[in-house]
Amino acid sequence: MFNGQPDPSLSNVGITSIILLFNPATNTDDTYYFDNLMGPDVNGPCNGFVSNPQSDFQDWDCNWNINFGYMSGQLLQSYNPAVGSVNSSKYSAKYTRVPDSNGEDVLIANFSAGSLNLSSNNIFRIQLYGPPRPFKISFQDDTTEVISFNRTISFANQWQQFPFDLSSVSGQNINRFVLFLDQGVVNFDVYFIDNIGLSSSPSSTIELNDQLVTVFPNPVDDKLFIKSSINNTEFDFFIYDSKGLQVKKGRVYNPKSINNISLELPSGIYSMIIRSKNNILTKKISVK
Repeated sequence: MFNGQPDPSLSNVGITSIILLFNPATNTDDTYYFDNLMGPDVNGPCNGFVSNPQSDFQDWDCNWNINFGYMSGQLLQSYNPAVGSVNSSKYSAKYTRVPDSNGEDVLIANFSAGSLNLSSNNIFRIQLYGPPRPFKISFQDDTTEVISFNRTISFANQWQQFPFDLSSVSGQNINRFVLFLDQGVVNFDVYFIDNIGLSSSPSSTIELNDQLVTVFPNPVDDKLFIKSSINNTEFDFFIYDSKGLQVKKGRVYNPKSINNISLELPSGIYSMIIRSKNNILTKKISVK
């Protein structure tokens, strides 16, 4: 039994971690057991924090409101690989694919509060970091798919936020989502997942806004114009149809001037994601 302060000459103030080294500087296969790890009261980062399981699902920091029922690969809490303006969290989840011989890999996440309440918050959001690969997210009741979206991680090893509009299925039961990463491909790629939740609009969790970036006209026939009032060297844009399929992408090289984009798309409602180096904006576009 060990009971006491390892080094009485060191202050207890500012201690954030405990690291256990078993028989250091040796290379053995010994097995150790430990139990009843206790210490003085601490003021942790989640002290006083009240999580809302109806909208703040999982961030691997203070929100833990998802039960991962089944996964093909390995999911572990991990340090955020790229702390920055898109994701400032300390922790995230590290997911390593372990597909079968057909490239099938699945991650099932059940909401601990039960069926989603989409009456006011109907934008589902998730942040992903990893290789530039396609993925599918399926929202389901206990057995049946309610709605699904196909998207693509467009930037290698950068956090990207993906919003999914669930307003069209707000009256249906959604108890879980299923994430399919890079289906049909046999690899063991590593992804990071973070900040899963619901919000009332996609822009509530991003930095750009309608005052900084203007997209017009909307509705549009064909020619769409983008103008920005901030000093960014370039923008990338991605347009998705109502099924979540990417139908157009491009780059705007001088966003402080007015840039025109020829859409050449059928009539309908589309989602447009505009991304600069550290900022993301999502807009709805109506094509006549």
